[in-house]
Amino acid sequence: MKYLLGIDFGGGASKATLIDTLGSIIAENTVEYPTLYPEAGACEQSPDDWINALCENTKALLSKSGIDSGDILAVAIDSATHTSLVCDKDFKPLRSALHWTDTRSRRQADKLREELGEEIFKKTYHKPDTIWTLPQLIWLKEKEPETYSKIRYIFFEKDYVRYYLTGVFCTDYIEAEGSMLFDCNKMEWDRELCKLAGITVDMLPPVVKPTDTIGKITVAAARATSLKEGTPVICG
Repeated sequence: MKYLLGIDFGGGASKATLIDTLGSIIAENTVEYPTLYPEAGACEQSPDDWINALCENTKALLSKSGIDSGDILAVAIDSATHTSLVCDKDFKPLRSALHWTDTRSRRQADKLREELGEEIFKKTYHKPDTIWTLPQLIWLKEKEPETYSKIRYIFFEKDYVRYYLTGVFCTDYIEAEGSMLFDCNKMEWDRELCKLAGITVDMLPPVVKPTDTIGKITVAAARATSLKEGTPVICG
């Protein structure tokens, strides 16, 4: 028998589910992690907590099921969209991730809506609000300029976890659509929207389909998770 592994990252926990190729659930495991509230309106998560939950989940799942990790055909990661994480030139996080429920960018979102709301809506099909990445990045630029100046790559939650597994920097078009940096008509990152946040398109991940196989489990990730090196990873 062969298997498929799906790992979800939610607001307060990660749940891993192992199914067989007929769709039957073989084993499940959940690992909780905290959401951080350092000040009024803040909602953040530590990327280290995501990775720790990933590793604990995969090891527990293999233990519960008793299967050989080599029998897992593919792994896929999913999460709520547009929880962003800014990283430096070495792909190292510069701060905790900004959860999509963080509301500190209210003033920035209101200004975008008042000045450019219609133009932004034509490209993104969304009205500026605190839940989108664009106003959150403008908030970060204004409130934490030193951190902002070091940004080289911008991840979204599941994409960072998948990067840990594969070393591949990418995202899917559904995630991109939730950033307010993506032109939903042209299906590409929009330079003008990026300019509003003071970033360039090359800071954002290449966009692929959710069903694309984007890479394989690396040696280091296999050691940390007990998954088999070379196992295909789906974008999710």
